Amino acid sequence: MDIRYAVRVFAFKDNKVACIKYKNINKDYFDIPGGKIEDGETEIQTCIREFKEETGMDATLVNPRFITGVDEALLKDLKRDHTLVVTLEDGVLDGGFGEKIARYYGASGMKVLNYGIRKEFADRYDAGELLRDNRLTAPQIVEDIKKVS
Repeated sequence: MDIRYAVRVFAFKDNKVACIKYKNINKDYFDIPGGKIEDGETEIQTCIREFKEETGMDATLVNPRFITGVDEALLKDLKRDHTLVVTLEDGVLDGGFGEKIARYYGASGMKVLNYGIRKEFADRYDAGELLRDNRLTAPQIVEDIKKVS
C-alpha cells in the first residue's frame, strides 16, 4: 500500500480562521484548507499551494527547522500584523518547538496555542481517539482558536 502524506493550513486574520465549506450529498461541512503532498513538493510548498488553491489567498508560513533556538527576526516581524500563532508538533508536546515559541512571545500580547501528543505511554491505541484526546482534530483546533480570538 502506498502511503500519501497531507498537510493542513491554519490561517488567521482579524480574529477569524480560514475554513473551506464543502458540499456533500448528505450535508455541508467545514474543514481546514489542505491536501496531499505532490511528488517532489515540500510540506511548506504544499501548504502554500493548497491554501492558495482553496482560498485564493497567500499564507504566512513559518519553517521551524532549527536544531536549537528560533528565528527571532521572523518572530519579531510576525508581531506587526499577527495576533495568534498556532504550533502543531509532529510528536510529543513537552519540550517541543511550540514551547520555544510560547517562551519567546511570553510577555507580549501575542497569543500562542501549542498542539501535540501528551507525554504518556499509549499502548494499543486508536489513532482517531488519540487525536481527539489531545485536541488534535481540525474541528477541535478551530474551536480552541475561536475561543482565544
